[in-house]
Amino acid sequence: MSGKKMIAASLILLLTAAFAAPLAADEADRWLFRVYLDDREIGFHEFSVREREGRVDVETTARFDVNILFFNAYSYDHQNRETWSGDCLEGLDAVTDDNGKEYRVSGEALADGFMLEVNRDPERIGLDCVRTFAYWNPAILDADRLLNSQTGQLAEVTVRAHGPETLDIGPHRVPAEKYTIESTDGPIRLWYAPGSRHWLALEAELESGRTLRYVPLVLPWNAVGETRLALN
Repeated sequence: MSGKKMIAASLILLLTAAFAAPLAADEADRWLFRVYLDDREIGFHEFSVREREGRVDVETTARFDVNILFFNAYSYDHQNRETWSGDCLEGLDAVTDDNGKEYRVSGEALADGFMLEVNRDPERIGLDCVRTFAYWNPAILDADRLLNSQTGQLAEVTVRAHGPETLDIGPHRVPAEKYTIESTDGPIRLWYAPGSRHWLALEAELESGRTLRYVPLVLPWNAVGETRLALN
């Protein structure tokens, strides 16, 4: 079986398991997205968010491969663990291979600021409350600076609300609220469920002019109402 077929089979199994029964109270909220570059599927991005004793543990995995004919033109592998207290980051440990360029980012919230280490170079961030580009947490929509967990760079951002829209998720048309996060790296468009503000989808404009799109395969059971939707 080819690599692409194995990934596809794994995603189908994950989807079947996710929609077989309601989540137990102590299970993690889980987002699983197919990732597209324009209209070409290039990989997946998964988020697992679990509450534990007043804190939130987050695990993220992303893998992208852009192939041109039989040549791998670009690859991306990102794994990240974060701990949050309320809406503020407490700890971070991320490893990224961005087409052969490696980043290791770790950090910890201390009494006198957030201590960050990027490829073993320490830096103190003088913020009372650090937030990453944690799309699953709608509190980032109130931030004016967000930490890039891949590079360790703190980006100034502007968030714009566009109001209600209807979003196509699989065969369903789902009510949503649209926001755009503007930064020097380009706009990121996000959609959230009204009321609950559960994250639903993402689009980002790249420097090349192409569009990165996140199409949901698995969402938390209450992201789009009281019943789960079959998204494929």
